Amino acid sequence: MRILIIGLGSMGKRRAGNLLGLSRVTEVRGWDPREDRRQEAEAQRGITTFVELDQAYDWKPDAIVISTPPNYHTIYAKQAATLKIPFFVEASVLDDGLDEVVGILNDNHALGVPSCTMRFHPDVQAMKRLIEDGALGDPTNRIGFTYHMGQYLPDWHPNEDYRKFYVGQKETSAAREMVCFEAVWMSWLIGLPKQVMAQRSKLTDLDADIDDIYQLLTVHETGAMGSTMIDVIARHPYRHLRLLSEDGIIEWSALDKSLKYFDGKTKSWSQIGDGDKTGYSGGNFTGEEMYVKEMDAFLDVAEGNRAAFPYSFEDDIRVLSYLRAAETSDDTGRLVKL
Repeated sequence: MRILIIGLGSMGKRRAGNLLGLSRVTEVRGWDPREDRRQEAEAQRGITTFVELDQAYDWKPDAIVISTPPNYHTIYAKQAATLKIPFFVEASVLDDGLDEVVGILNDNHALGVPSCTMRFHPDVQAMKRLIEDGALGDPTNRIGFTYHMGQYLPDWHPNEDYRKFYVGQKETSAAREMVCFEAVWMSWLIGLPKQVMAQRSKLTDLDADIDDIYQLLTVHETGAMGSTMIDVIARHPYRHLRLLSEDGIIEWSALDKSLKYFDGKTKSWSQIGDGDKTGYSGGNFTGEEMYVKEMDAFLDVAEGNRAAFPYSFEDDIRVLSYLRAAETSDDTGRLVKL
């Protein structure tokens, strides 16, 4: 398969590396309007790049990966859908034009999927299996949770000025983006939020007009309820989840590569992994594995198997509506129902 990557920033170059490691990929080429990005991709990944996008389309790729900043996603998604070239789009924070993308896909019987990277994370998959196997009781029982994701914004891309790319811009800011990014996999575990009470603010001296913290109280369609904090303040990174019920507790620390379960009957903790029934390897994985698995699943889609990918643009629209509801709650000081 011949894959075209549109956008050769950090994610575009990462996707190139992921794709080059997959046996069914015969060639990867890329396009970016910036010459320095094209040169970096050629030097770092050894791929051919195009100066003009029309040249890239004339190359007749079998599939397209769109790794541009979020405010350009729908532009290239519409082009790919119109050309009936299967495409993948990185995680988004804007829903402008997504309905049009879905319409073009349906009208043209074309294939396109949005990113859901964390659903391919082995920890998240293990937690999903634990819940389905009844670790927290009947899967329909109510679950309480607390979740914190945080990392200081200048540490995201240490070699790039946060003020000069999308994470430092109001509409596509890092904390705003991560509200959606985390909701994509959290909703897989405990259902989509059906009501939210939220606050957002700027607590740092970061030189950008952005909110750097979101605090969200949610009730989910499954009956789960809890609190989420997303920030770009924490000088030490965090991704920490605690799920609890009368039957037990699941506790996950991504940075520590630790997944534990407390059994309410035996009143004892156990570390998940080492060949137990979850199939989880106990954190013995590299950070790139989930990206590679996501690209592999996308290639299945590109070959005609849409069911191979666990997320859709319709799902993405629902997650993005949650972000809008959270911000409406902050604006009005009221609980918002979705």
